[in-house]
Amino acid sequence: MITRRQFRLFVFFPVLAISLVMMSVWMALPFVAKHYLQDFFQQHGQRATLDVPNIDFFPPRLEVNNLVVQQQNVSTLAIEHAEFAIEFWPLFNRTLAVSIADLEGVNLNVKQLPNNWIIAGLDLAKLTADSTEKNDVAESDHSNAEADTSASVSPWGISVPQIHLKNVFVDLTRDTKQNQDAQTDRLGLTSLEIQNLIGQGLDWQADIALAAQVNDGTLRLDTNLMYLNQQAKVVINTLIANLSVDSVRHFLPADYQAAEGEVTLNAALSLEHNATSGQLHLHSTSFNLDAQNVFMPVDQEQNIRLQHANLDLKDTQLNYAVSTETANKSPSSNIGLNSDTSTMTVSGLKLTSDSLILKGQTLDLQLANLDFALADNIIKASLDSQFNSQQMDIKQAGNSLSYQSLTLTSQLALSQDAQRTHAESQQLVVQLDGFKGDLINGQSISLQTTKLMAGQLALSQNKKQQTETQQAHLSGQQISLNTKGLDSHVSKGKRLAAWQSSQLSGANFEQQGELFSVQTEHLDINQITLSDDLNAPDMPALATLGQINIRQLEADQDGAKINTINTQDVVISLLLDAKKNLANLVSISNTPATLPEPKRQSSTPRVSDIQQTSKPENAAEAQTETPKSGFKAPYQLVLNQYEMTGNAQIYVKDQSISPPLQRTLYIDTLTLANLNTQDEKQAMDVTLKAHNGKYTKIQSDVTFWPLADRLTLQSEFIIKEAELPPYSAYLASLLGYQIDSGQLDLDLKLHAKQGLLDGNAHILLRELDLGGQQESDSVMQAGVIPLNIAVGILKDSDNNIDLDIPLSGDIDNPEFGWRNFLFLPVRKALYSASSNYLMQTFIPYANVISIAQLAGDQLLKIRVEPLIFAPTATQISADQNDFLVQLSQLMKDKEDSQLKACGVTSYVDLGFDAPPATLDEAQKAQARELAQTRADHLKDYLVASGIRSSRILLCSPEMDLSKNSQPRVELNF
Repeated sequence: MITRRQFRLFVFFPVLAISLVMMSVWMALPFVAKHYLQDFFQQHGQRATLDVPNIDFFPPRLEVNNLVVQQQNVSTLAIEHAEFAIEFWPLFNRTLAVSIADLEGVNLNVKQLPNNWIIAGLDLAKLTADSTEKNDVAESDHSNAEADTSASVSPWGISVPQIHLKNVFVDLTRDTKQNQDAQTDRLGLTSLEIQNLIGQGLDWQADIALAAQVNDGTLRLDTNLMYLNQQAKVVINTLIANLSVDSVRHFLPADYQAAEGEVTLNAALSLEHNATSGQLHLHSTSFNLDAQNVFMPVDQEQNIRLQHANLDLKDTQLNYAVSTETANKSPSSNIGLNSDTSTMTVSGLKLTSDSLILKGQTLDLQLANLDFALADNIIKASLDSQFNSQQMDIKQAGNSLSYQSLTLTSQLALSQDAQRTHAESQQLVVQLDGFKGDLINGQSISLQTTKLMAGQLALSQNKKQQTETQQAHLSGQQISLNTKGLDSHVSKGKRLAAWQSSQLSGANFEQQGELFSVQTEHLDINQITLSDDLNAPDMPALATLGQINIRQLEADQDGAKINTINTQDVVISLLLDAKKNLANLVSISNTPATLPEPKRQSSTPRVSDIQQTSKPENAAEAQTETPKSGFKAPYQLVLNQYEMTGNAQIYVKDQSISPPLQRTLYIDTLTLANLNTQDEKQAMDVTLKAHNGKYTKIQSDVTFWPLADRLTLQSEFIIKEAELPPYSAYLASLLGYQIDSGQLDLDLKLHAKQGLLDGNAHILLRELDLGGQQESDSVMQAGVIPLNIAVGILKDSDNNIDLDIPLSGDIDNPEFGWRNFLFLPVRKALYSASSNYLMQTFIPYANVISIAQLAGDQLLKIRVEPLIFAPTATQISADQNDFLVQLSQLMKDKEDSQLKACGVTSYVDLGFDAPPATLDEAQKAQARELAQTRADHLKDYLVASGIRSSRILLCSPEMDLSKNSQPRVELNF
């Protein structure tokens, strides 16, 4: 048993001494710590001031207040309050339990130099150099100890109920480049609350509430972290960031430091990850990213501007998993993405490059019901999308494109596996308003409204083998397209085409490679204008149509089938200038448009051509067979009916002739039925009823076999009361004479069978009067009766000509031409009839009159024989008696006729045996007197025979020095 004395000596006094020592150390330690801390900063050229630290041992606690470190009266470090405390007993369980962790009012200066950092005025390079040797010694002394303790039983743990940081700021100055001003930024934690921080080894969990700032930018974060048993879970309850480019400019790459803008982020999400299975799950209940007044340079010539942009995601989930490897299967990634609603909005967009400028007021993209899955290399995705764009304007190299609004909605689906890729869009609606495109060459197109709707659009592609794929298959169902206000121009004021509206509905299509098929219920186009020169308001458009209706169209790569086509109120205006150019035809090229010249030979496809180009029955024939024709099988067309209705007309104004032609043909009915280029036996029927003015009627019925090897048709063409003078200039080139007056009735029946023509034309010409380019006295001198005189001969008592003309010919004859076929029989009929009449009329005067047909029966020549005299004779002789009696009787029978008598002297009258080279004045006077005397004696004879002297005209005497000349008096009527 211990005595009282022993207790005092061995227990009480030692404990008292130890307590006094510890109390002395505890009381002195704050002053010692303050001293060494001030001494440390003093050694580095700085001055430190602070309150006496509070240091406790049980439990260990350190508190520092009002620490200020200055260098040349500039603060490099300031701490208002710092307090840390740990619990003693958990240390025995290898747990660091921090009971207090508070830090407030911190201001720290950090400076970055080209090769060094200065933190709180301390040169890190110098500090590192001073501690290098000590670290080397310490590492060598403790290497064995570390090796011994490396196999510790369990890692240390940490437990912190709460960590509190408030108003902790770092002033970062970077002075890394010469000849450039230093960059200064202020980084800070306005508040940081970490609660329930527990960790040991790799297992950690904590609740964090953070409020930070970067210059003027702010960040707020409220999150829960947990990593336990290789499973991580992060729940971000609140994430709010407000950053401007100015606040982070110094942290951006040099190429983007000229950027501008403000960004706001507001999100709430969670993340779960299993390190063992590799599964990852990301769930965002809300995610909103907003940007304003953004300017982003891409390079020296390109940049992007955004007035406002917003991305909003609602209830979005991402799943990722990696399947394990097996003997028959390699590991693969499985990905799933789901989103309830996603919205992206952009306003005030402007993209600029060296040749491109893009501007847009608003871009809005909304995605709903997003579902994406990737498993075992199989992709499946689906979503509902809606896109809206307002006031878009694109300019590039003088070309521009703009629209007021574009809206697109659709239900999209995508699937892909090793054998097939399939993409599908359902309930597609695209509406484009206020579209306009302008090219640098002056061409432009505008469209007021376009609306496309499709029940389904699908694109699929199958793989034949590993490295070979089939051509993609594209299809569409229940498609409709409506447009309003189309207007296209080839240059300023030159309209190419325009229409008021169009409607396409009930359309379906399929396409794969060169194969395609299209079906549509109906297509309507309203108020169409083609080729209109707006710079000449008085000039009509080339064509206008009130409406085009197409019903039940089916088409593929080989042909098209159309049930009906109807056009209403068709107005065609053909304006020909002096050079036969179409003045109102707007052409893309600078070459004036002219009417095509008619071809001599027909290029209509024939059945034999198609048979020659048909495919052989087997491949061997295909390799050895020599093509019989270079003709390619034509595109087949089947049209049940075409009809032109309403107020249809064709207006023609031709200024290439004189006087100009100006006529309008009004079409009452025009129908075409049973056009079928697939069936050679199918006949096509064409019916036309039209009128010109009030009285001219035109009617035509044609049955035509378009696929016959040679022309085969049955036709009837009727014209009633057609006035001919307006078409005189055209007919003059065919008939050789102008038409002064006349009216035509034509009943033409023309049939053709295998190229052989047969028909009849019944022609009735009323009051037909033909003129000519030559004067009537010239005709009299020539002794030729032209077509107009022949026509006059054929007129009946009503001043009409009634002809029946047979028509026949072979179109394959090289000499065959439709112009000659139609007009030469008319001319021949006129000449033939008038020639027979004249022959019978002038037979009693055969000594005086001779008749001949010239120029291939095209002209009739009536020749009056001259009165022959003996050399030097001037008196009428008995040898001339028979001639003069018939001449006198002819003039008595033709009381309206006039005779021109011209005396002619020959060289034999002057005593020459051969024609002289020249005559002197006396010889010329003698010759004129002799010729005049002969003409006077003839006139005296005829007057004595009872012919009025006024009907006998004497012309100037003439000399004929030709070798075979005779003394005579020339006579002409």
